[in-house]
Amino acid sequence: MVYYDVLNNHVYKAQNYSDEQVTAILDKYQTEEKDIGTPIILAVLNESAADHKIIADYSVNQDVLPTWRALKENTIKGYVAVTPYGNGTCNAEYEFLTGNSMLFLPDCLGVYPEYIKSHKASIVDTFNAYGFDTVGISPVQRKLWNVGEVYDHLGFDRTYFLDGPDAISPPDDMDSNFYKEIYRITDNRDKSKGLFIMASTMQNHAPYEEYRSTDIKLKSPYYQEAEVYLNSLYLSDKATLELIDHYKDYDEKVIIVMFGDHFPNLRDFDDALLCSHPEADELERERLTHQTPFFIWCNQDIEEKEIEDISLNYLSNEVMNAAGIPLTPVQQELEHIRADIPVITGWGYKGSNGKWYSNAEFQSGHQDNDEYKDILNEYSAICYYRLFKQDNF
Repeated sequence: MVYYDVLNNHVYKAQNYSDEQVTAILDKYQTEEKDIGTPIILAVLNESAADHKIIADYSVNQDVLPTWRALKENTIKGYVAVTPYGNGTCNAEYEFLTGNSMLFLPDCLGVYPEYIKSHKASIVDTFNAYGFDTVGISPVQRKLWNVGEVYDHLGFDRTYFLDGPDAISPPDDMDSNFYKEIYRITDNRDKSKGLFIMASTMQNHAPYEEYRSTDIKLKSPYYQEAEVYLNSLYLSDKATLELIDHYKDYDEKVIIVMFGDHFPNLRDFDDALLCSHPEADELERERLTHQTPFFIWCNQDIEEKEIEDISLNYLSNEVMNAAGIPLTPVQQELEHIRADIPVITGWGYKGSNGKWYSNAEFQSGHQDNDEYKDILNEYSAICYYRLFKQDNF
């Protein structure tokens, strides 16, 4: 198994690992050839967007996520299990873009600055192969998580940050202003090509000291930082409605996938809510504070559904299916893995038997759950190969 040494922070290969083992697994699959048209696919990582009501109910004067809750038509939605808590945005983005899992890497690291030093395969490669214009954009400095260099390694055609040759204007940390930069890109696109945009917001980032709105009044349990955060999240949700309204009448198919990267770092508020679960063990507490709302919306007809169990490494497969884009061999293998283990994160995973397992069980190499040992070994070999052995796969 791939696991890590806490003292030395080492990454280990899968049991009996070989490059040939991985190619044999993936050679079983073929990718369908298909004309997919020229859709616009917009992926939005919504900074610290979380729904604390998944932990327990709290008293507030109005809902802070009315747009998300109301989305139904042409929408796939639910909660997605994420690896980080409080920070570690790049690790969430990594799992979404690559389909790899943080379960097989050391804890408490930023995968972008630590490991992405050359080209690494991701869904960006798929879109590039279909002739899409691929764009990465975020209202941050290029050196944050080394994201500017990493986006180059992931193969984006164009990138926009607060610095660099194509610097964007600071959006005053407001999602609604940041989305105007995205409108500019999409409204001036080359309509003969598809367009994929990876956008990461910053509005809901800590510290939670300055109110951006006072519409939301938190009653109980009351924590001022939590109230500041909830007001920011409420504005972010309003901006989401504006985002959807902008694209609903486009002639081309437009798909928006939005997900929170992690819970905000509001430990006192979380702990107060977790008191509603006095019997919860550590793994259950992790589960409750590591699921964020997501949706996939389309301006054309797609099958509506709510997904109960999913993690970020699988989410891009749902996007591809909604867009009618054939899955690559890696993505087809992910579907095979997902049938047995529908949720895999850096802190734990859930088997198809409905039971949760901690990362400690896996990373220690002493699993009691032999039922998933082989499939985890298979997945870990693929992740190791894609991250460490082959730059373009």
